Amino acid sequence: MYCKGCGKELSDGMKYCSRCGTQQNIVFSDSKNTDSGNVGWAFLAILIPPIGLTLWMLWMKDKPKTARMLFIGSLISILGYVLTVLILSSFVRLMIYFQ
Repeated sequence: MYCKGCGKELSDGMKYCSRCGTQQNIVFSDSKNTDSGNVGWAFLAILIPPIGLTLWMLWMKDKPKTARMLFIGSLISILGYVLTVLILSSFVRLMIYFQ
């Protein structure tokens, strides 16, 4: 179980978060927690950063592990695009300079 306020992992049955003090809504269900933080979400965010960032904003509180993977994937993708543009623009400037 994770805190609804800060995302800290909590022990089962805790009514308040020890870090931020947020009251927890305890819901007992038989379904498994689907917040696996699977690396596949990071690959999705690398391929399509706007979708990764959108899902990250939507799932920050409900699925903190998955949201973190989405953020990491989006960050990697954006940094990769920026580095690619910088390297290519430097290469083009050198080609123009030496003509």
